Amino acid sequence: MNVDTVTVLLPAEKEQQLFVCATIGLEEEIREGIQIPLGCGFAGKIATSAKRIIVDDLSKIEVVSPILRNKGIRSIMGVPLQLKDQVCGVLHVGKFCPYQFTNDSVQQLQLIADCMGLAIEPLLKI
Repeated sequence: MNVDTVTVLLPAEKEQQLFVCATIGLEEEIREGIQIPLGCGFAGKIATSAKRIIVDDLSKIEVVSPILRNKGIRSIMGVPLQLKDQVCGVLHVGKFCPYQFTNDSVQQLQLIADCMGLAIEPLLKI
């Protein structure tokens, strides 16, 4: 997948928020301790709806982390990380140039997220 950023968000312990667990391209989110309330912004909505989201133009949606805009992400796609039919996080990728992600690319990202979910299951209390 030819993307500029990759980010994994997991639930903060005992809180209704997600934190950036790992990222390539948005390292400032980790340094600044960015947390996303469930149901808010791009990742928060994926976590509560358990639905994939593709955004061709990031300027047209609400985001919680100003870093997404400050870094210049133009297009973004995200999918839920799921275990036992429960969302345990979010995986999203972004592009600095305008881009139209396809259904094939979102299915590929979901497959990656499903594999990641299995790998992180022992770390989570689900």
